[in-house]
Amino acid sequence: MRKIFEKLILRLRKHLTLSRDLRYEYKRVLLTIQITLLAIVATLLFSVVDFFHGHYNSMFQDLSTTAAFILALYLISKGKINQGKLTVILYTCFTLIINGSRDGRYAGNEFLWFPTLGGIFLFFSLKEKYFILACLIAISFSIIFLEYTGYSFLLYANSDSSLLYINYLLSFSVSLIMICFYMYYLIKVNRDSEKKLERLNHTLLIRNENLKKINNELDSFVYKASHDMRAPLTSLLGLIEVTKKETDIKAIRNFYSLQEKSIKKLDSYIVDILNISRNARMEIEMKEIDFKEMIEGVFEQLNFLEKEVPIKINITIHQNVKFYGDTTRINIIFSNLISNCIRYMDSSKPECIIDITINSNEQLADITITDNGTGIPHEHLNKVFNMFYRASENNSGSGLGLYIVKETLLKLKGNIQINSEMRKFTTVTIQIPNINSSLPISGPLPLQ
Repeated sequence: MRKIFEKLILRLRKHLTLSRDLRYEYKRVLLTIQITLLAIVATLLFSVVDFFHGHYNSMFQDLSTTAAFILALYLISKGKINQGKLTVILYTCFTLIINGSRDGRYAGNEFLWFPTLGGIFLFFSLKEKYFILACLIAISFSIIFLEYTGYSFLLYANSDSSLLYINYLLSFSVSLIMICFYMYYLIKVNRDSEKKLERLNHTLLIRNENLKKINNELDSFVYKASHDMRAPLTSLLGLIEVTKKETDIKAIRNFYSLQEKSIKKLDSYIVDILNISRNARMEIEMKEIDFKEMIEGVFEQLNFLEKEVPIKINITIHQNVKFYGDTTRINIIFSNLISNCIRYMDSSKPECIIDITINSNEQLADITITDNGTGIPHEHLNKVFNMFYRASENNSGSGLGLYIVKETLLKLKGNIQINSEMRKFTTVTIQIPNINSSLPISGPLPLQ
């Protein structure tokens, strides 16, 4: 029996896509198969009882019912699911008419009407209203027909009291088992629905929070972006007007230099905005990361930044396995953190020191970047990851650098910590999971 059930399920999976939308339809079909198998066992038991009592006509009728139920399972296995369900209900009605006429009004066949009626609404969905209507008409006709004929449609009747008693017990037991199946199915569906509703509510709350965050950031972004993009453009236009009136070559060159700074500032700002957009919409691309090559490339790109004092760079990498990650995003992280080290260097010190230490293993890369710059006031440490937040007004940065780092790390399921002391140091520690090319990213690390 178990092997038959497993084979039916395997065939059924070919005809039903197990998506969330069809999950309950799949369960309804499973219930139909279980009840049909139970009905086959019950009719075989009835036929065995009839055989030992010498009621061969009843035995053959029970065997024909078994054949009809087997036909229903065959139809289901071939993908004709509703036809199979309809066969089960209609032949059950036919069998109950025959048994009712043969055994009389009080032989226990009435018990079987309850699971038959309940089966209609459990086997079919409300969308399949025509099948439900056909089954209800069949049941109504069967009951009316039996009442009209006085349960004496057949020319022969069962008068064996012991057989009637056994049939009564079997009918009651089969009905009770079927109803228990129905109750279990309904409880399970109700529990699954509650769990699904809880998941949907949780997802909805998270999405609402994300929408609030996005709306707030969008409002802030529109205001700040328009202001910060206009500032260098206004400065540039002013310098152009002044340059037009100037005749001194040295002054003109100086104005050109100032214009170049304004353009670079605007370009840097646009790059930050593009990085935010790229991080939000790009899928993660896993490649092997060469940290030393990437960091050296970042320093080459940042050569245009003004350096008030010489820079001493110390890079220490401890890596015994290959590290896989998103090259573009990790490059953005290094670029923003290293550019902050340069922008916020302390000009009162003889040199700017940037220490970069990387410890990489099979699970993650632990990266620490320390500089001896101006530092961040303690009261600003919990706000520096906010969009457009500037801990100091003495710098021309966009206020997007650490926000971009935070959002990028969220995409990579990474973690960031920052510690600083004014005029002494700033240390940023990040952890990025080592993404094996055959494994998905799992569980985000807490952002601090």
